[in-house]
Amino acid sequence: MSTKMRAVKVRSRFLRSTRLDTLDEEELLDGFVLHETGEKILARVIDDIQSGAQRAFTWTGAYGSGKSTFALYLTKLLSTKPKYRDGLRPRTKGGAYAFKRLVSKLSGDKKPWLVITIVGEKNNVEDTLRLEFSRVTGLDFSPDTSIIETINATLDFASKKYAGLLVIIDEMGRHLEHASEGSKSLHALQEIAEIFGRSAFPAGFVGLLHQAIHDYLPRTDRLQRQEWEKINGRFTDLLFGLSIEESILLVSSAISGRQPTDEDRDLISLCCGSLGTGRLALNKKMPRHLEGALP
Repeated sequence: MSTKMRAVKVRSRFLRSTRLDTLDEEELLDGFVLHETGEKILARVIDDIQSGAQRAFTWTGAYGSGKSTFALYLTKLLSTKPKYRDGLRPRTKGGAYAFKRLVSKLSGDKKPWLVITIVGEKNNVEDTLRLEFSRVTGLDFSPDTSIIETINATLDFASKKYAGLLVIIDEMGRHLEHASEGSKSLHALQEIAEIFGRSAFPAGFVGLLHQAIHDYLPRTDRLQRQEWEKINGRFTDLLFGLSIEESILLVSSAISGRQPTDEDRDLISLCCGSLGTGRLALNKKMPRHLEGALP
């Protein structure tokens, strides 16, 4: 092991990718950074679902961009009773203010939301939705139960006990790959987007992807591409891409490195001074973030 490797300790949460069905609350908050990009995406989803402006979303971003971590944070935020939500306040600097802004967007309802989380697999998305909705609600949806009936029954169940309903599919691309390889329909996604969109009860859907929906389909199948383009039009795609500042902040939160020396500070000052007059030069916190990302 090199000297540099011995000098750096990486928080355990950052040593593996996040799955919606793995991290507990304590692990999630260990080093969690509620950065500006993530806050804007969460705020947009919460605002639009509650107002009814938009109810179906995809989050698109590269591997390791933090989509699953923020999806998990959203599930914890919504599914926790309002009086206990303060326990989800991020512990990193600046997180408290972002958290306060985010929580202020939630309605004053004292009930939590029903959140159904799914980790995608290479199978029929309609079968998966029917199975998971049945598991969470306790309602009996047989393979013959139509997806429309399944969605409406789940909405009715949630509206009697909860403040809202959110369905999240992580790794939704696996379902798209399955549909593409077997020329299967994605009609269930269209139905959930349309039914949630018409609902008077706050209900939203989020699918996590590594690329746009239509990019999962072979370009040779024109008719299927037309169907997928129609379905894609029902969803608002939110790009999950971090700025340079947010990436540096994330690195500094993920590791516990050595303390900066005078030489380090001189080099960081020189680096920041060479940025000119752009956005990075105006960020007064940049030197501190760089010091936290050593070595």
